[in-house]
Amino acid sequence: QLACPLDLGCHSVVKKLLRPGAVNVAPSEKDSNIVYVGRLPHGFYEDQLARYFRQFGQVRRVVVRRNNKTGKSQHHAFIEFELKQIARIAAQSMNNYIMFGRLIKCSIVPEDQITPSMFSSKTTPRGDADKKLAFNINTPMLHAARKKAKAQMNKERTEEQEKKRQDRVKSQLEQRMNKLKKMGIDYEFSATSSKKN
Repeated sequence: QLACPLDLGCHSVVKKLLRPGAVNVAPSEKDSNIVYVGRLPHGFYEDQLARYFRQFGQVRRVVVRRNNKTGKSQHHAFIEFELKQIARIAAQSMNNYIMFGRLIKCSIVPEDQITPSMFSSKTTPRGDADKKLAFNINTPMLHAARKKAKAQMNKERTEEQEKKRQDRVKSQLEQRMNKLKKMGIDYEFSATSSKKN
């Protein structure tokens, strides 16, 4: 049984808020039935989100935005509900709710900000209603992206290309060390060459 984020049962609260005359529930004309969820904790992905937010009402689609190369979560997602009223209740109830030590941010996505690619993801498999909510690292599209990234990382470089790469790494390290110094942390680090002889 999933814990309800409210002091009372979610279903009873939703029914009460949907009664005629309830305040702050009726969506505006610009509101959609899609909720943006930010600052997601690690391990809270499509399947977990779908199961959790079904407390409020029927969930149509869920997508966690991910890095196309690694498949790792970017810690924000979009959830599409059946009704706009339910989406508004879910967003109001879960905004600033602490989940696994993280402060969740929820808001309604305005109609004019919805894009066709919002629920498309190279790292989310297609299938039946339950399977497509779960992340599968073995999807062919993700394999191709990882293979391409691996080839890019391991490719042979000329001496000039290797020098540019090392200069870039050195510059990034210097920037980080300068940030540490500004924070009062005195730390020295020497980068070594990783070029094979």
